[in-house]
Amino acid sequence: MDLAQTGLVSPEQQITAAPGTSEAMAILLAGGVKNIDRGYRKLLEIRRRQMEEFFHRCDVAGLPERRERITPEVRKFLEHPIVD
Repeated sequence: MDLAQTGLVSPEQQITAAPGTSEAMAILLAGGVKNIDRGYRKLLEIRRRQMEEFFHRCDVAGLPERRERITPEVRKFLEHPIVD
């Protein structure tokens, strides 16, 4: 589980894990290339929510310590939601 969690929450995986699909998703979320920055902010918020859901499921499954194993960078990311 440690290996899977590292892939889920490492800073370099948040957006750039699959740059081709991340860029495409950002464009779709923004409604076009013109507003791609807004699309990336929305995508970051989606990623943050996915990580929160992952940790919630770990809590429910009896693995609350999973949240304690995240890096300081990811902890900061989770504590400060993206505001658009």
